[in-house]
Amino acid sequence: MFCNNCGTQLADDAEFCSNCGQKVASSGANAAQAPSPEPAPGAGTGTTADKVGAAAEAAADKVGAAAEVAAEKAGAAAQVAVAKTSSFFKEKFLPGVKKYLKWIIIGVVVVLAVIAFFVTGSVMSNPANVVSNFIGNLSNGNYAAAFDQLDVEESEFVNGEKFAQYLESEGGDFSEYRNYRVMSYNDYVRQAAAQYGISDFADELIDEGDGSTLRYVAVAPDDSNGLEFTLVKQDSNFLLFWPTYKIDTEGMLADAIIYTLPDSTVSIDGINVPAGTADEDTPEGCVPYAVPSLLSGDHTLTITNPLTEDYETDISVYSGYTRTVSDLTLSEEVITDRYEASQELLSTLINGAIANTAFDDLGIAVTSDSDALADIKEAYDDLLEDLHDDDGTGLKSISFTEFEDDSYYAYLDASDFTYDSRVRFRYDYVATVRDYGTDQLVDEASTYTHSSTLSVEYSYEDGNWVLSGINSLYVYY
Repeated sequence: MFCNNCGTQLADDAEFCSNCGQKVASSGANAAQAPSPEPAPGAGTGTTADKVGAAAEAAADKVGAAAEVAAEKAGAAAQVAVAKTSSFFKEKFLPGVKKYLKWIIIGVVVVLAVIAFFVTGSVMSNPANVVSNFIGNLSNGNYAAAFDQLDVEESEFVNGEKFAQYLESEGGDFSEYRNYRVMSYNDYVRQAAAQYGISDFADELIDEGDGSTLRYVAVAPDDSNGLEFTLVKQDSNFLLFWPTYKIDTEGMLADAIIYTLPDSTVSIDGINVPAGTADEDTPEGCVPYAVPSLLSGDHTLTITNPLTEDYETDISVYSGYTRTVSDLTLSEEVITDRYEASQELLSTLINGAIANTAFDDLGIAVTSDSDALADIKEAYDDLLEDLHDDDGTGLKSISFTEFEDDSYYAYLDASDFTYDSRVRFRYDYVATVRDYGTDQLVDEASTYTHSSTLSVEYSYEDGNWVLSGINSLYVYY
């Protein structure tokens, strides 16, 4: 059959139209339920009031029947709407929700994570936390962790271990910092100004800054003391978004330069310092050994050189520290070697002069300094003149009986890398003299042992000792 309202084809036993919700009834049923016709107005018997009452009752019955039909239609429509809605949720909405549920959950999680990320990042990147954590680590003795918060490049000279040693040397007890609170420098200034009744002047002390550095103050519980910190902005950001800061080490670190002899090994606290290149500030003959970053305070300086005794001293290093060690004490081995070399040199010079041998033929290792070499040759020529007279007299032979090292000092001078050797010697001799009785040349031996000195200078050049000066050489006969 078909709906008599919208014409939609329906099942024979359908009570409502599935399209419009109209109640559906068969024609037989409609005929059976049709009301009996009422007599027309004025027909039959009875009074006018009876007729009006009958008409009103008939009208009420019609209205009630119409309302009942409307209610049935509304109920049917509601049922159809609920059915449609239920069908939509079951067949379309819920499957869609299930299909995209994981993405919805992921989206919610992402939103919450982003919110948590920015909240956490803002808290963790707060520069004041750097100072709080630093003084907290100090107060708890976590010196290595405190070192990680300093704006310094780690090296053999500056690291967590050295920092701990430095703090221990400075006192080592920072437990009082435990209850310090951290304030920005400007807030600290305003608080102090208010405390002393000078708030009007606080603005003059405010640090505007440019963001590259920040200033904080760690304040004692009783406001009696404040530790000021400067934070330096780093090149990298925290989680890409927030700038990071570390504590400035000004006053805590120092640079140091040690000037001393070439080929030396310089160490501070047992750590070797590399040799640098001499510049206009380098003392003559020295080499700079520079430490770019060293913890301020007391340290041990050690200098070793293959030619000298080890040099060791305590130094107090602060920014811009320099120390010059221009001379070192020669080692006993070197002094002994030079002493023996001087004895041999003495014999070579005197016997060479006795034999009238030219200096260049003596085979002595000499300096490359041409002026110094000229002076050496001049001193040797003077010795030749002293040992030989024009009349044929002079020293004929000499025998050394005793040597003594009479050097004044045993330092290696960095200005010219020289060492002065002085040898006192005793000797006997045979001289050619003129016999005044016969006017003949005769040899005559000394009647007692004489003594004299040889004072010479050696220079260390290209890894070897060479003669660089003859200061005194006298032979009395």
